[in-house]
Amino acid sequence: MCQGLKAKKSGRSFGVGSGSCSFEVLVAWSRIQNEASGLWPRVLLLPLLCHVQYPIRRGAAGRPPLPASWRHASDATSSDGDHRKDGRAPKPGAATERRHLYLVLRDTKDGVAFHKVDMDDDLDYGGGAAAESGALERRLPEPPVLRIENQNTYDYAALGKNIIGMGWGTRRCGYDDRGDGDTLTFDTRTATLAIMPDLPDGVREHGVEVAVPVGNLLCVIESGSPLVPWEDGDKFCTGGLHCLKLDEQDDDAGNKTSRSRLSEDRWYWWDLFANRYPSTRWLWSCDPERLPLSATGIRAHALHPGGRAFFVSVHCCCVPGHRGQGTFSYDTVSGGWTRHGDWELPFVGQAHYDGGLQAWVGLHEDAGGRRPDGYLCSCDVPRLGAGAAPGWKLVKEKLFRKDPAERHVDAKLVDMGGDGTFCLVEIVMLDGAAAAAWFNDDGEKCVIRLTTFRVKYGDDDGELTTTARRPTRSYVVPKYGRYFNWQAFWL
Repeated sequence: MCQGLKAKKSGRSFGVGSGSCSFEVLVAWSRIQNEASGLWPRVLLLPLLCHVQYPIRRGAAGRPPLPASWRHASDATSSDGDHRKDGRAPKPGAATERRHLYLVLRDTKDGVAFHKVDMDDDLDYGGGAAAESGALERRLPEPPVLRIENQNTYDYAALGKNIIGMGWGTRRCGYDDRGDGDTLTFDTRTATLAIMPDLPDGVREHGVEVAVPVGNLLCVIESGSPLVPWEDGDKFCTGGLHCLKLDEQDDDAGNKTSRSRLSEDRWYWWDLFANRYPSTRWLWSCDPERLPLSATGIRAHALHPGGRAFFVSVHCCCVPGHRGQGTFSYDTVSGGWTRHGDWELPFVGQAHYDGGLQAWVGLHEDAGGRRPDGYLCSCDVPRLGAGAAPGWKLVKEKLFRKDPAERHVDAKLVDMGGDGTFCLVEIVMLDGAAAAAWFNDDGEKCVIRLTTFRVKYGDDDGELTTTARRPTRSYVVPKYGRYFNWQAFWL
């Protein structure tokens, strides 16, 4: 019956099994199905219907394609533009989700604000030299996405799409333990704010020296945890390494992902508050891991592109020997520290890996080694095993503004997605401001300048250069920035 069923369209015959079909075929087949509904079980008609809708390609290897609803998740391929590898359709808008620059600033006497800046928005400064130089200042977008009236949350970091705050809690339990501290988490994708009444003693009492995101772990180094009597004082320094774990993480498409638990299983997790706060996805490690280096001497850090280890460079004259100078790495999977030598990384603060350059990119340190000198540098990534100092290059053009009437205060380099695009976030004092303006709660006399650019090696000489620089945009710094460890994140 099926083989004899034909339909004519534009003078041509189309057989059901010939590899194509027409609307008339579907209509005719619908009639046959209705007439035979009392004789044929529907399960026998399904293969034939599939044959009509998904005809066999004669001469092609393999089976005919199945309807999407019949496919197993493993049948979905990455080449399918409408399905991910797990077979599910992506969330609307996930592929085109835009990121923003988040500035964490103290803008009131007792509060901290998270300001969200759209770097893709071409602001109209009116053109001219003032627009090109960033001399026209405006205020940051109001209201901020979050404002916290609590001056005790003094350290901030980022993990995934989350901004994390750490500090003393708003209540006191009277036992001087980790329950006196708070860990604040703000999910920038869902605008979910959570406060967990838990913070390791060393972080609560002494603050954060370095916080490095590694997978779903935030590795936090502090400088205050004391050595216990049986530990070798010549091998370790005061301070410790703590880990904050995110149980589940969203990838860039907004999907829940499962992380490798190799690094997590090394730690014991403090879950005393899990029953009281069952909705939290965060857990701190119980006890700190000892440091074979001076935490107060850390001047530079960077995540290894392999995603499991991070590097820190130390220079501290107060700690003699190998603990006070050199470069170290920590492997989150094996849990071991490695000292690579007496050499130090050439940048100050955080450096970011650029896949195009196959190198870290950061702000070059000044002669004192504590502050950036305004130049950009790239540094080859050293091996995880001990080895020689890596090679590095310095850009010829200074990134900081050259106006002698302005005074540089601070700067951070922000990686804008790993494609070679960066944003220089610089704080400067305006013309006529006193040298102590930034430190006397008089932030109105300072501005934040944002400059985006790309980096590459020259085609001829291989020198490090900056390209595609966009006009600098400037914002007035809010008041009460005194002694606050401000941050900038690309999320």
